[in-house]
Amino acid sequence: MHSRISALLLALFAAGPSLAIGTAISFQGTLEDNGQPASGTYDLQFQVKSTGGTNIGPLLTLEDQPVSNGVFTVQLDFGTGVFTGADRRIALFVRAGSSVGAYTQLLPDLPVSVAPYAQVAANAEVADIAYDTTDYAIDDIDINTGAVSSRAIGDGAIVAADIASNTLSLSKFLGQSSNYTLSATIAANDCNDYDVAFGGDVDQGDVPILTIQPGFQLPDSMSITALRVISDNLVEIRICNEAGAQQSISDFGVRLTTLR
Repeated sequence: MHSRISALLLALFAAGPSLAIGTAISFQGTLEDNGQPASGTYDLQFQVKSTGGTNIGPLLTLEDQPVSNGVFTVQLDFGTGVFTGADRRIALFVRAGSSVGAYTQLLPDLPVSVAPYAQVAANAEVADIAYDTTDYAIDDIDINTGAVSSRAIGDGAIVAADIASNTLSLSKFLGQSSNYTLSATIAANDCNDYDVAFGGDVDQGDVPILTIQPGFQLPDSMSITALRVISDNLVEIRICNEAGAQQSISDFGVRLTTLR
């Protein structure tokens, strides 16, 4: 008898009503006997091997399997610990179903497709398939600190109604909050804009807020305003003098806060 396999199909079967993934796979192939499509019953043996030829898991023997016009389909269950992610091949041995003699190995061994490796998911100790999450099932204790980044939150996903009263403090918004000093001379009834470098964590696009440090007081009719952050650590400042004479400030203490 001359036999060979010319096709192979591997697919996973779910086991049980709970839809848990089992370890059984469906093996379908075509068998030729003396150059013709085989028909009748045949005894088949299957052995999973590593690429180096080492046997992995049990040898499965299935006797008197029907083959029709060369096509056969069998269910194989090698158990757990066989398809672990490493390359695997399946060796097939065959003999006529009426025979009690030796099996003939069909070469070459057949590489395993990716489908059986879905069994790896069945070994996950914690993960499960979640089609939906029960309302209020996830609370603070289920989320590690820092686990949710801004990249994981869609634009506009959080609105005012999602934020409870008194749950956010200013410290949650700060990009930078530090003290600095400014010096400038402004002509009468004039305003000057300055690009002032502020050290620390000031990013382009931040909203700058400039306040006066305790113990400092602006001359009459003068004002200081932070307009915008034009680039990282560079803030555009406007100083105005509404008085009828030139006025100056020197080492004037201000506090810059940026919101992000």
